[in-house]
Amino acid sequence: MVVVTSCNGHLHKSDLEMKSKLIYILVSLLVVGGCALSPTDFSNPNPETFYQRKLQFEIDGKEHVGYAIVDLKGKYNFKVMPNNSAELMRVITCHREMFFEDPGSKFKFQFIPTSLELKEVCSMDLGSFDTKRQHEWAHIEFRLHERILVETTCNGTTSKQFGVSVCQSKHGLLQQITFPMKIKYKSNCAMLETLDDQVFQYRAPKGFCQIVFYVSSDVYHRHIIMGYEDVIFGEL
Repeated sequence: MVVVTSCNGHLHKSDLEMKSKLIYILVSLLVVGGCALSPTDFSNPNPETFYQRKLQFEIDGKEHVGYAIVDLKGKYNFKVMPNNSAELMRVITCHREMFFEDPGSKFKFQFIPTSLELKEVCSMDLGSFDTKRQHEWAHIEFRLHERILVETTCNGTTSKQFGVSVCQSKHGLLQQITFPMKIKYKSNCAMLETLDDQVFQYRAPKGFCQIVFYVSSDVYHRHIIMGYEDVIFGEL
């Protein structure tokens, strides 16, 4: 369930009867990877390009930029703050996709996960869009049963992350994740190098990539890589 608490945003019904050409154009550009314009070529949208996640938002009053990791629970209060007044907001999870027209520069909504969204790993993506193509995105991971405290060295910053970790960097750049014990992993999207099965290095692949590190079926850690190809800057 999503409850909209802003005064101007509203949810389109399932028939998606758009009232203007604006909404038709924006929806036609929406893909999971994040369609927008490259700062090097504003005239041609590129749906194949994965752009940096830098949308500002709050979850239950805590500020985030680009991404967040939160514990899975029954209700969340979101406030999304695009750099420029958005004309369309998209919220998508593993289970549903929702559109809000004219959300403005401070869009509030309450997110109540359904039984399907509570059952298994189910992330969320936010997208803010307008006719000037000043698009922005954010990614939210919900921590379920994951364990293990790790140290990540990502894009020049070293931090401790428990259960789930996220690394956003330019694709192809070298990153590192360190575990307190020897560990195994499964991945079909990243090539890892290690000498001791505790310290792993990799070059960020393009787009989203998930690596599951595990000791056993119930002791594991999920590492999410967001390897962006380009960045959208300011007003076009």
